[in-house]
Amino acid sequence: MSGGLFTWIAEQIKTCSDFLVLSLIRGTSRFESELTEEGRQEQRMWRDRRMRNLKGLALRARRRQQQNS
Repeated sequence: MSGGLFTWIAEQIKTCSDFLVLSLIRGTSRFESELTEEGRQEQRMWRDRRMRNLKGLALRARRRQQQNS
């Protein structure tokens, strides 16, 4: 198995496990149940910002990987 394929598979497994853990935590807790509507909007804003940052990091990592290949 090539290094790139192994890395991609490992990243997919990590993504899946992160999703499952977060789903378990949210499903078994009262996550966000105490927030007001304003608090929910703020949480969504921060979540969107984190996702944009993560997507930017992933894009830069892919570009660096392509440049090194």
